Amino acid sequence: MKNESAIVTITTRVALTACTLLVATATATATPAGGRSIKDFGAAGDGKTDDTAAFEKAAAHGGDLYVAPGTYRIRGVSLSDRTYLHGARCASSIVLTNDGRISVANHCRLSNLHFTTEAKRVEGKSVPEEKGLIVINGKHDVTIDHVRVEDIDCTALYTDHADRLLVTDCHFQKVN
Repeated sequence: MKNESAIVTITTRVALTACTLLVATATATATPAGGRSIKDFGAAGDGKTDDTAAFEKAAAHGGDLYVAPGTYRIRGVSLSDRTYLHGARCASSIVLTNDGRISVANHCRLSNLHFTTEAKRVEGKSVPEEKGLIVINGKHDVTIDHVRVEDIDCTALYTDHADRLLVTDCHFQKVN
């Protein structure tokens, strides 16, 4: 089942949980001209190293940031305005540790990425909705496309008073 893209204006609290918009197929994308790889900022992407510092440096730089294929463990990151964080679909996996989250700023885009958490799901555990994996609070002109979020113990996408939010071709599976 394929959903059409739509721009959503959100003026009250909304929590998107287990909802499949479209299962995306994996394709690789190259670092575009003028863009920088997250590895240029020191990320290892080996699934063992804490890559938080590299993501923080990259987020401060902003702009076009490519997440090369690999598994990146981070404690969370706050993106700066006008950041385009993209990867090679499921080959670019970001594992959030210690209740980490991705905080999105104005005019940002997340694309072709896979997100999960290190924590295992506990049946019956109640997680506050403001502990979303991807957080968009009071921001505008945000696009999330071709993103896969799975096996997490919190809300996948949390937003409060976001304006002009576009979510398309994403897959949310096994979320709180």
